[in-house]
Amino acid sequence: MQKPIQYSEEERRVVEEIERERQAAIAADAAAAQPAQPAAAQPAAPVDPKVALRTLMDSIPTVKEGVYGYAIKWSYVNDAVKERFR
Repeated sequence: MQKPIQYSEEERRVVEEIERERQAAIAADAAAAQPAQPAAAQPAAPVDPKVALRTLMDSIPTVKEGVYGYAIKWSYVNDAVKERFR
């Protein structure tokens, strides 16, 4: 049985930061997609988990150009991580 991977604090911090940025981008995209209406006219709608999952799945590229076109934030990758992938 293999041991689970032990990530450093720095690696966990980078992953958390990337996740926060991803969530912010998703929220910004969702806000941009909705028509502007007065706040009083928009009741809080319950979030359907199936719709949320489908939205997430639709945001994942399915063609080679989309997958390889993703911009990697190299500033987040430290030397320890680079060494693991050599």
